[in-house]
Amino acid sequence: MKVALVVHDLSIHGGTQKQVLRLAEDLIRRNASIQILAFNYDREKGYREFGWLGIESLSPTNRKGWVSRALGSIVDALRVASMIGPDTEILNVHDLMCEWVVLFAKLRHPQMKVVWQINDLHPAFRVGPYRNLKPRWTHLVHRLTGRMAALLADKVTVNVRKNKERVDKCYKTDSLLFYPGVDQLDTEPRARSFKTQRALLSIGVFFPYRNYEVLLHAMALLRERAVGSSLTLVGATHASAAYANKIRELAAGLEVPVHIAGEVDDDEFKRIVGDADIFLFPNLDQSWGLAVFEAMSASLPSIISKSAGAAELLAGRPGCLVVDAESPDEIASAVMEITKTQQDYSQSCHDAFRTVSAMNWPAMYCRETWNLFNGLLASPSAAAVRLQD
Repeated sequence: MKVALVVHDLSIHGGTQKQVLRLAEDLIRRNASIQILAFNYDREKGYREFGWLGIESLSPTNRKGWVSRALGSIVDALRVASMIGPDTEILNVHDLMCEWVVLFAKLRHPQMKVVWQINDLHPAFRVGPYRNLKPRWTHLVHRLTGRMAALLADKVTVNVRKNKERVDKCYKTDSLLFYPGVDQLDTEPRARSFKTQRALLSIGVFFPYRNYEVLLHAMALLRERAVGSSLTLVGATHASAAYANKIRELAAGLEVPVHIAGEVDDDEFKRIVGDADIFLFPNLDQSWGLAVFEAMSASLPSIISKSAGAAELLAGRPGCLVVDAESPDEIASAVMEITKTQQDYSQSCHDAFRTVSAMNWPAMYCRETWNLFNGLLASPSAAAVRLQD
């Protein structure tokens, strides 16, 4: 089997990038031939393992003006599509910004099977975290392009149930749900004990929907309740520098200790996770939340938003508390509950590890995707059938 994997940006440490990486590794173990294509790739900024997989990417460009950027993105999609090997059997496109690749690839290789993995809906559909986005005429173009790509794809896959409902409605398709997996950082639960000043941790590329403000207000409440805390935020800030500055200013105004670590290398990341006491994920309407599972695999008790996709698998499970992410009081109370005593905390650490210990990538995502690929190769083109109908 020859598979081409396409993703827009491999220059960041994110859930989509980890998904592509683990799938690529699994395909190689199954003796498939793979090609990985990216619009953007910086070996120094992406996951280290991509450096061993021979990524093919476009040269960086600096386009000015929205017209130049819009037309340029279409040209880039055509260039990426032209890089796909002519004997490719499966094209697996990941996430947004690749819709035009599907269109051009199907024109060039109509018999090639296409699977589109959608982890986040395009903002143009104005649902979820983008429901209050101001309408623009360009949104119509994005919606039409996305629906055409979904029509041409032989199958659309999604990462969480609430996304399936949204994708099926917005893209007018019938998607398959494949939950992402978890990197198991340890083979056994870690021995942890919380500090007098609770070390709180959250991870994610900076965007307003991260909702970090609520964590700062929760820290202020903890201080009023005689519980000290500090917060470390890990993730690139360049995507929303204004939001990062807003968090710095709020932390100074509330006089709570917050360290914005930005992007860190693997060794520093492991150190930060090792030093943390509790992982918090207050995101508003986040599609998944891979960082939560990876934190729990490192025996970190976690507090997550009930609107995060991860809550589908973690609500009611030991080692994780689900809260209203807009309630500083609920978050502060959850921190106090987890760290009531060292014995309670130790049990929560053990529970967090056990809860996610079986949620590995091969079992949760890669095997399902492999089976889908094989099924498509054994059947007529679903896109062709739909177009004939």
